[in-house]
Amino acid sequence: ASRVVVRAPREPLPYHTALELRLPPGLASREGPRVSEQVQQHDFAVHGPFALVERNGTARRPMNFWAELVLSFSNPIDPASLDGLEVTVDPPLVDQSVYVQADHQLVIAGDWRGHASRRVTISAGLTDIFGQRHDQLDRTTLVEAHHPYLAFHDRLVVLDPGAPPYLSLP
Repeated sequence: ASRVVVRAPREPLPYHTALELRLPPGLASREGPRVSEQVQQHDFAVHGPFALVERNGTARRPMNFWAELVLSFSNPIDPASLDGLEVTVDPPLVDQSVYVQADHQLVIAGDWRGHASRRVTISAGLTDIFGQRHDQLDRTTLVEAHHPYLAFHDRLVVLDPGAPPYLSLP
């Protein structure tokens, strides 16, 4: 059986900090009369604030209509915080689903075809596994834009799926 000692700091530890805990020599052993002869050192790190760090669907990271909107966060998302989380996409997606991927990514999936841009709003309540709430999403409307495109490959022409089914050439 292992023995665990829990200490709580007097004030919150600073985010993004590497810390070390040093226990002095002379600590008594649980098994007998011997005491520790050396300093015992334990290293750990404090998590950072819960923040949106990257997403697709921007001018820098465009999103194709068959892709999903992926919001990457700094800390792992608490899957229980998805219960009651309201994600609104305007115009609405067909077959919309919202799920957590790779612990720190919120994915909004569905049929993104047919519109050049959409507004995505996420209600309050998304939290990380440390209990921090992402307040920025409560106020921010994310704008996703995929750009209709035209591609030629041999004699095959691919048009924007949301556009009328014809091609005008000059």
